[in-house]
Amino acid sequence: MSAARGDISLGFCQNCSHIYNYAFNPELVDYSYRYENALHFSPRFQNYARGLAEELVDRFSLQHKSLVSIGGGDGAFLGLLCELGDNTGVCFDPGTDPEQFYGVSTTKRTRLINDTYSSKYANVPVDFVACRHVLEHIASPGKFMRELSETLKKNEEVNLYFEVPNVRFNLSENGLWDLMYEHCSYFGANSLKTLFRLSGFTVLGVEERYEGQFLTITASRNSKRTSVPDSEHPEATDVSMRVRDFQPRYKKVLNRWRHRLAEWQRIGFKVVVWGVGSKGVSFLNGLETQQQIEYVVDINPRKHGMHVVGTGQEVKSPEFLKKYQPDVVVITNHAYQQEIEQSLKALGVHSELVSL
Repeated sequence: MSAARGDISLGFCQNCSHIYNYAFNPELVDYSYRYENALHFSPRFQNYARGLAEELVDRFSLQHKSLVSIGGGDGAFLGLLCELGDNTGVCFDPGTDPEQFYGVSTTKRTRLINDTYSSKYANVPVDFVACRHVLEHIASPGKFMRELSETLKKNEEVNLYFEVPNVRFNLSENGLWDLMYEHCSYFGANSLKTLFRLSGFTVLGVEERYEGQFLTITASRNSKRTSVPDSEHPEATDVSMRVRDFQPRYKKVLNRWRHRLAEWQRIGFKVVVWGVGSKGVSFLNGLETQQQIEYVVDINPRKHGMHVVGTGQEVKSPEFLKKYQPDVVVITNHAYQQEIEQSLKALGVHSELVSL
């Protein structure tokens, strides 16, 4: 509860529709081994990751190739790419615990380097680069991408896949809980394409995925490849309108949830939150829920017995709910609602489900 805090003061570029936290201080963020953000404990997310890996292997002919994963965490996605295409891969991530890395126990195809990917690793063979949910954490994305372009300059044929949160979703009622201090940049299609082009890459495609929550971009170092036309993503006006309406919409959502939590507290309902990722932490802190919500639940066993940063609720396993029998379960990500419903049914828990 005494963890460091920082301000979020969002700025908006009307030229490329990029949104950024101009009050961000990178010294407040520590991506150590204890920073836990793995999502693959969810069957729903596992299916998404495998489908994505199969698509990339097929689209870019990733068979018997050398892959690089930037900020790949425990290496699970890199492992999928290597398994499906008989590839070899190197994961660069200074914040990954070597004992929890995918390659330790499951395959000889992948290895971990506890360092950032930079020009000093320019001699590491690479045919394909994957970078998922890293770029939004980087304070100077332009510098980062230019350095990446320089590192890859020896290989004109290298292709890239990047995945970030989708700012159009972040600015909606369902996505505002994804506004978090660790995310200093919020990308839309226009700002993402602009970043890659200014850094010397050819943009091959931009897509929304995972029910619109993620934005993905594929690119190449080869300037002779055909770039995706700007007309495919005329989103600047849409993002601008969402920015203009964001503050009143945000206050409206907060007030609605304050009223709902106060009513549940008044009638004595036991309320738990299911999912303690970015959405759950933002929700619990934004509403100061210490007196209204005693426990939270997450399927990630690495979080069990830990406590929510800022508000202090203990993180329990789903099995805890069999004894606790909450009246209400608040689901922080609607993408997992069906999965959670099935889990509660199997546990014999009959609670009202409410999704953020």
